[in-house]
Amino acid sequence: MDGRLNRCPAKAKRAALKLLFGVLVGAAVLPVAVVGQELPWHPGRLVSFWDRWINPLEFRAPVRFIPFELKGGLVPYGGPGMFAGLPASFFKEDQTVFLLDSTESEVASIRTITSRLAFVYDLNLVQINLRNRFLPITVVDMMVGLALRTNQLPLANTLPDNWPPGSQNYKVAPIFHHGLATLTINYQRSARGYAYFQFSRGLATGSVYRAGITSKYLSGEGTSRDYALGYKFFRRNADDPRYAIGLELRYSRLDVPQLDDPERLSPIDGLQQRSLGLIFTFGPVFGGRVTSADRAKRALYRGDYMAAEDGLRAFVSDYPRHVHRRRAERLLALAGRLVPYQQVDLARASQDEGRLEEALEWYRQAEQRGDTTLTATIDSGKAEIGYVYLQRADDQLQRGRLENTGELLQIAMDLVPENEDLVVRFSAEVLIRQGHALRTQHDFTTALKYYDRAISADRSRKVEIDGYKVRIAEDLLQRAYYAADHSALALALESLKLGRELDPERKAEMDSLVVLLEQRLSGITRAEIQKAMEDQMRLAREERGRMPPTKPRIGMLVAQVEEILGGPDHRTEHNDQWDVNHQLWEYRGGNFPGHYYFENYQLKRVAPLVE
Repeated sequence: MDGRLNRCPAKAKRAALKLLFGVLVGAAVLPVAVVGQELPWHPGRLVSFWDRWINPLEFRAPVRFIPFELKGGLVPYGGPGMFAGLPASFFKEDQTVFLLDSTESEVASIRTITSRLAFVYDLNLVQINLRNRFLPITVVDMMVGLALRTNQLPLANTLPDNWPPGSQNYKVAPIFHHGLATLTINYQRSARGYAYFQFSRGLATGSVYRAGITSKYLSGEGTSRDYALGYKFFRRNADDPRYAIGLELRYSRLDVPQLDDPERLSPIDGLQQRSLGLIFTFGPVFGGRVTSADRAKRALYRGDYMAAEDGLRAFVSDYPRHVHRRRAERLLALAGRLVPYQQVDLARASQDEGRLEEALEWYRQAEQRGDTTLTATIDSGKAEIGYVYLQRADDQLQRGRLENTGELLQIAMDLVPENEDLVVRFSAEVLIRQGHALRTQHDFTTALKYYDRAISADRSRKVEIDGYKVRIAEDLLQRAYYAADHSALALALESLKLGRELDPERKAEMDSLVVLLEQRLSGITRAEIQKAMEDQMRLAREERGRMPPTKPRIGMLVAQVEEILGGPDHRTEHNDQWDVNHQLWEYRGGNFPGHYYFENYQLKRVAPLVE
């Protein structure tokens, strides 16, 4: 066992790295793993800060490869007091450019900063992202590469008068060529570009003196290193590579401890150049693209869970081998659980703005995907919409638009709980009004069916509805003596028998009519009676409804009382705590003065006026 572990140190290191970054970066999914967490999602401050500010592009395609990069700038190199104004001790070391022998103390010709300006131009040959293959990190990219550099003075400075010119008229014009290895750490939190830190180390060779173009003297070799901070901006193009321009602040050190002076012309023993300046960069970049999962994570934090779900689903499909695919799958599951909450919020917003059909659609979608924690909220929202439809149905009912009332009521019945008494009362009232309309059209058979349905909907109004049936019988009775067959007689007989119980004041009159009708029907067989009733009811549809009631009766609706007596002299109205409507109408004159009490638009009691 120990031997196998010793033979696999690389696997053990990778496992340790994954565990470490799983604790730091993967902490963002802790809310997903908490059992019984209350939704919607509320991540902790540390997790939110990490996801939104430190690592917002967790799922980006990393910068994989930079084939070449051109850099250039004009920078000053060190001299007495060059970095005196900077606070960092990093720059407070000896900034003397030339290391002189004991015969000289300074080179006066390079005292001014303009005499120490140097051209610097680089060619980074190649940069490869090793992090992408070996480390499970997406916060930064770690690029390694090679670079060539040249730095030289654009203007040559003359030698001091007391220095020998040698065989040619030499001037101070250092030029050095560098070969460097580079390590670059990229940090990207925007789709438009990324920041980076670069460290370079290598060897340099060159000379200090120059005469004309080709003649050089005081050559030497040394070490070169530099530190740079920069930012690159991507140009907006669709495919790789994307070209990037940038600017970096670079501090460079060139140390040549020993110069070759075979003719002993110069008191310069060595060279140390310290430069700090801005460098412009340009080159192609492969990678660094924002993925749909990065946009989805931003959507997740701003509460757009549906957009987050779509983006994460697309990412999982498009990047099956991404290092954070499992993290994306966990966030996808989280977004899927949160989508119903967003749908409820959208339903509420649509409901507040009066778009009820849209709100109902959002509630239905949330109901299909939501868990039991949302059931009460969804039912409450749908019930509120149902009451709005009930209110609209009531408005249409008062205007006599029965067809619209029925449609609105049907929607309300699907939304309001089945045991809601208000829906039942409205259903019965609509059916009664439809029965009245059919009576006026002399379609008595259909009217009776609607009355029966109204009784089934609201048994408390049976007495009232049976009264409407009696009125149909009374209308038919007007023509019963002249009927060619016996159907009207049979229908009138059944209605009169029922009417004796409903209208005691006319019981004697009805009893005599019942006796006459029974005598006329005594010779008809049961089958003939049935046939006669069916035929006569067909004829009765054409005649019923011509004789309106002449005085108010208990059970009448407000519209019927108003049709007989006209508008009241005074009226009060209110709804009690059970949402039952109460009205009091007062008539001071006319044929039927008194106080008329209505409950749910139905006449319940009539009291005389009190002087």
